[in-house]
Amino acid sequence: IMSGDWSSDGALPIWLTSNAYSQAGNSIPRTATAQYNASTKIARADIIPGDLLFWGYNGELTHVTMYAGNGMTIHAPSEGYTVMIVPMLNMEFIGAGRPY
Repeated sequence: IMSGDWSSDGALPIWLTSNAYSQAGNSIPRTATAQYNASTKIARADIIPGDLLFWGYNGELTHVTMYAGNGMTIHAPSEGYTVMIVPMLNMEFIGAGRPY
């Protein structure tokens, strides 16, 4: 992941979500905010692998991850760190979206 792949409105590399959906034949918007706005909102209890999880601070969207299943999420913490699968974040949950 290169530094130019990072969104200006969320820490997750755009490469991660955009490339994953592109590989599946789906195009999604470029920024985390646009992904949130374009996604069909779903309840946290209804998330399935591949859904986007949006996180924030004081109600402001700051980060997006992709749900991996079994309470785990694909997470890129910040530039220079390895993308990893971790338990769901301990951040303010803004919402979940299904962009397909």
